[in-house]
Amino acid sequence: MAPYAGRRIFRTSPWLLALLATADLLFVAGACVLYRQDGPALMTLGLGVLTVVGAVGLLDALTRRVVLERDALRVTGLWARRSYERREILGVRQEKGTSPSLKLADGGWAKLPPDVGRSIGNSIRAWLKADP
Repeated sequence: MAPYAGRRIFRTSPWLLALLATADLLFVAGACVLYRQDGPALMTLGLGVLTVVGAVGLLDALTRRVVLERDALRVTGLWARRSYERREILGVRQEKGTSPSLKLADGGWAKLPPDVGRSIGNSIRAWLKADP
C-alpha cells in the first residue's frame, strides 16, 4: 500500500474563529459603552468577564489541532496535549452531529475535538490503512 498522502493537519474552521472573534469584539464594545454610561456597574463587570472568557476561548480555538504524523495521531490545544500511537488505534467512529471518536486497542474510546473538520474521520481511516 502507498504511504498516506492526504491532509495531515486539522484546525478549527475559519468561520468558527471569525464567529468567536466577533462575539468577543461585541463583548468588548458592550463593556466600553456601558462603562462610559454607567461607570463600573454589575452589567459592565459581567461583560468584562465575558470578554476575558471569550478571549481565552478564541485562543484555545486558535491553538487546537489534530496532526496525523507517521507513527501517531497528536491532539494539541491550549489546555492539553494527547498522543495516540498508530498501533493503539483500531478505528474511528464519526456519526452525524457528533465529534469523532477513536476506538483504542485497550477497549476504550477517545473523543477528538468537534470543531477541527467534518472530514477528519475519513482522513483518519485512510491514514490507518496506508503504509506508515
